[in-house]
Amino acid sequence: MNEVSKKVLFVSQYVAPQLVGGNNNVYRQAFTLKHTHGVDVEILTWPERDHWTGPLPDSSEPSTVPYIRWLHEGLTFHIIQLPSKLLERVPTERDWREAVEIGCKLLKEIKPAIVHLQHWRGLWWILEAAKRLLIPTVYSPHDWGVGCLRTILVKGEGGMCDGIVGISKCSRCIVHGRNLAGRANEFIVSSPVGERMLKALGRSKVIDRWLTKNDAVRIGVNNRVTLNLTRANSILSSLHALVVPNEFAKRYYLQFGIARDRVFVHPWYYDLTAPINHGRPDRQAVVLGFIGRISSEKGVRRIFEALQSDSIAFPIHLVIAGAIDSAYAVQLLSEYRHKVGRHSVEWMGWIPHHSVNTFYQKVDAVIIPSDCIENGPLTLIESFAFKRPVIITKTPTATDLVQDGITGYLVSFGSTESLTQVIAKVCGNPEGLLKLRNNLPPVSSSIEYTESVKRVYETVLSEANNPNNGSDGRY
Repeated sequence: MNEVSKKVLFVSQYVAPQLVGGNNNVYRQAFTLKHTHGVDVEILTWPERDHWTGPLPDSSEPSTVPYIRWLHEGLTFHIIQLPSKLLERVPTERDWREAVEIGCKLLKEIKPAIVHLQHWRGLWWILEAAKRLLIPTVYSPHDWGVGCLRTILVKGEGGMCDGIVGISKCSRCIVHGRNLAGRANEFIVSSPVGERMLKALGRSKVIDRWLTKNDAVRIGVNNRVTLNLTRANSILSSLHALVVPNEFAKRYYLQFGIARDRVFVHPWYYDLTAPINHGRPDRQAVVLGFIGRISSEKGVRRIFEALQSDSIAFPIHLVIAGAIDSAYAVQLLSEYRHKVGRHSVEWMGWIPHHSVNTFYQKVDAVIIPSDCIENGPLTLIESFAFKRPVIITKTPTATDLVQDGITGYLVSFGSTESLTQVIAKVCGNPEGLLKLRNNLPPVSSSIEYTESVKRVYETVLSEANNPNNGSDGRY
């Protein structure tokens, strides 16, 4: 295949080189593609509530789109600021058209040969812009948000979704998942009069900011779902390649019309930050840990609830690593600062990627008690890289990699009792956990993962240059 000598544009939020409160997966992909594989990668980002630490464009300048170009560690960033209305979960048709027009202008200026979307939030309209300009598109989904307006594939009334989308089904799920104020909002916009009223109020910049800040919806739920699924089908069915980390993700995205031979399954990667500690310190208590975002959909409270059970006969030590940057996290810290029942608790706070080994050196196993279906999850890959078995919620994405009792333990979705039973089983047998380490599968490095991505690019460019494929590749 031809070497990738043309520009690839990563489009994503959450691309800070040293991302605080999250995983800098996207930046490390771009860095490795650029510096190891020689791919001409640049990054387009809109830093908006995503822990960006780099420079920002001057939004006071009389420009349609405030913009700054930043060179960092050999990577070119194109940093933009956009109207907050474009962060709406489902922009109005007028706002969507405006976003696509902005995207076309940006792409004509940057001139990429491939547009590669990573995180969709606030920016997925760029794929529609690229489609109009006949620029090949690639998407690496990090969650389910393009198709699922709740993002997490959990039904509003509780329980896992089967991942099959539909207007009536998804609309009902969304309304059931909203609180009292949210349902009142849905009631208002469910009528044409109410929808027109909120659109009119949104013309005031002050009211518009207030509505956006409070996540108010301005389009009725059926209309929102219809608009979103129409856009998703248009964009995803036209992709030149979709790179997903597991078979469930492949099945999920195939329903949007993408050709099966354009879907590439490559599990996420991890680069070790220190040598693996294969042994176990001379201690009696089992040490279990959680690392990641401390939020409700991650199911962190469920760990503390499980540890309050009398059925866990032996005291354990629990280590929690993650930013204390939300009301949810602060509340858990205040309730369980040092102890939960007979068990001790240690809070490590946020750990940057280069120091994450300090967490894994402490723990015998990692608990991943997600109350959602994660598209990975990255913590699972990271745990396997450090040779730590997991106790993980049984979801379709987890069972791709975790064999119960062999590479970890599966617990029932949404069940504190199931989690309690597994913890009780492992805490009396530390050596059993140690033996599981020998069964853990190998994990790809960023070099191996991006080599696969580079091959995807080569395939895409080869097809784009084929005069028989119906595209002349022009802007």
